[in-house]
Amino acid sequence: MGGGGSGFAASLFAQDVETGKTFKGFYPAGSHGLVVMPTSAPILVTVEAPGTYVFYATLIEAPDDYQFGATECGAGTDCTSTGLLALDVVPGGTYAVTIADRSAPIPTPGVPVTVPWHR
Repeated sequence: MGGGGSGFAASLFAQDVETGKTFKGFYPAGSHGLVVMPTSAPILVTVEAPGTYVFYATLIEAPDDYQFGATECGAGTDCTSTGLLALDVVPGGTYAVTIADRSAPIPTPGVPVTVPWHR
């Protein structure tokens, strides 16, 4: 999430599409308007594997107003997504995920995923 002084922080979520089990991470950031996570500072979210997971984030200060999904859309681009991109996670795996799409619907934590998603 951008550069600058104190500002927004994000909750990051990894959610199993079948069970709905949701794992949460935290990203403190200084930003006022630019919401792009840096590629140089990975955020780790540990999940139970194996499983198929979707990824999304909300800003802690306004979680209903600022929601972002991991789709094929890159950071800072306008694109029409076809739903959240799901990854098949295996034990010991490490995955790069871009969470940048403000138009993507995000699932309800703790229940099987019903919003559009694909592998």
